[in-house]
Amino acid sequence: MSTATSQPGTLSHATPGNHCYTRSELILIVACIALATLTAFTISATISPPRVLYEENRIDPLVFRAVGELLAAERSPYSLTNQRQIIAANRLDGEPPPYAIPFSYPPNALPYFHLRSLGDPAVNAAVITSISVLLSLLGLSQLVGRYVNNPLTRLTMVVTASFWIPGILDMLLAQTGHLVAFLAFCILLCHDRKPVLAGIALGLLAFKPHYAIPLALVAMSRGNWLLLIAAAIVFTASSLSSGLLYGWHLWVEFWSSATALNPTVIHTEGWIGVAALLLPRSLEGLSDAAIPVYLSGMCLLALLLVVCRQRMDTLSALALALALTILVSPNTHPYDMTVFYIPLLMLTRYFGMKMWITLAFFLVFLLPNIFVSLSVVRFVFLLSSCLAIVWIILSAGRHGLPADNPTANQ
Repeated sequence: MSTATSQPGTLSHATPGNHCYTRSELILIVACIALATLTAFTISATISPPRVLYEENRIDPLVFRAVGELLAAERSPYSLTNQRQIIAANRLDGEPPPYAIPFSYPPNALPYFHLRSLGDPAVNAAVITSISVLLSLLGLSQLVGRYVNNPLTRLTMVVTASFWIPGILDMLLAQTGHLVAFLAFCILLCHDRKPVLAGIALGLLAFKPHYAIPLALVAMSRGNWLLLIAAAIVFTASSLSSGLLYGWHLWVEFWSSATALNPTVIHTEGWIGVAALLLPRSLEGLSDAAIPVYLSGMCLLALLLVVCRQRMDTLSALALALALTILVSPNTHPYDMTVFYIPLLMLTRYFGMKMWITLAFFLVFLLPNIFVSLSVVRFVFLLSSCLAIVWIILSAGRHGLPADNPTANQ
């Protein structure tokens, strides 16, 4: 058990890996994770009929199932016409669906989505979603045990991550938010001690490249070449598998789909979501700016990672990367926000293990993202959090040693 104390205002005041859960904590956390997993299975297994999903504008389970069925039928999943046809034939008794949303995952992710065509649609969604929730919460509990030494704060973080609105939304949509979070958590857990495992997680995370790229920049800035080699091997293997199974032409179709105007952009959490709500008549111009803004953000991230290399430990670097990425990403939806628990860990550690940071985050996301004012408040909160992380890193030379310095916690 660690004897390190938590003093606010220092970048590093606790040795990673030294905080053990008490028996009562462990019981509560295991019960919480089990209940969240059961909740995910139940919600996903009882998804509303297709017509209701269209009425409520939550057709992601239908789209993912259609993608799997199109792949099984050797048809392009990036064609909206194909999507409409297969949903009409298999889910709506031949009736044309009222609308369609683009599928913008890259071809290296297609083997995963092929799994969505197996078995009963509801059972398939329930199994995949509940496994993702279970793995995500187990990964988070490991991180919380490593970096947080306050029992109440640890429990608060796990409970909020289990039952907050973005997590529930991920379950309702049978989306990939918990899977993304699990892979990001694995990268942080294994980055320094097990780089091959972290690299495998990063290679798999490339199914959402706007998250994989910044985390790869972190590994590059820290000279973790073994991690990068493992990630490159996994990414190459998944890309080759996809090309051989489904055809290389899908890369061209993916790029067309990914750069097209996405009608769901108003629900995203970054700059583009707020801008789309405030300037609804400028959607095309905003869409054209999405990738340039993201690439500019990645250049800024690379600069900060290099300039502040000696001021950051691995947690700080990944926290900075994810906080900045959420702001500049063209495609960060509410159900992806569980990854923000990594920046929350850093802020919690810096401010003396206080639970108020997690509670503030929970309250900001307490309501669905449907109001302009709420979206603006969330963006300001995320921007403020990112600026706080930058300030903490820049002030590290005055307030303490980086946590990866072996003398920092002696």
